[in-house]
This record gives sequence, structure tokens and C-alpha cells, in this order.
Amino acid sequence: MTGWNLPPGCSVQDLPGNSKADEQEEALADSVYTLLESVGVTMSDSAMDAVIDWVSKLRSDAYAEGYAMGGSDERMAQEYKEDKHE
Repeated sequence: MTGWNLPPGCSVQDLPGNSKADEQEEALADSVYTLLESVGVTMSDSAMDAVIDWVSKLRSDAYAEGYAMGGSDERMAQEYKEDKHE
């Protein structure tokens, strides 16, 4: 997809399902599916949907945890700066 027909300022990555994160999530779900298939586990469409939902939740939880850790680090840095200037 080239994006020639998108409004000004909009890119292909702005479309739902076309972001880098979406591509990574899909690749992870495919990897999980391939791994399960390689050990002899066959899955129905609904089971694969459950795997995709699990991967999405896992990614969301990891992002939230990383965001919280970054916020905590930033607060500590700000407190250190404030203590040093007092």
C-alpha cells in the first residue's frame, strides 16, 4: 500500500492494522502458531483467535509495565534534581 489516496498528513501506518506494532503482533502470533504446529498441536480458528488475543494482551501488559517503569525512573530523576538544588 502506497498511501497515494490518503488525506494530507496521514500515512499508511496511521491506518488500523498497519502500524509497526500491529505487524510485530501479527508476526508473534504467527510464530506461536507455527511453534504449536511444529510440535503437533492443531488449532481451530477460534483457538487461533484466542492465541492472537493472548498475544495482544501480553503485548499490552508489557507496554503498560514498561511505561510505568519509565515513569517511575523519571519521577526519581526529577526528585533527585529537586533535592540537589535545595
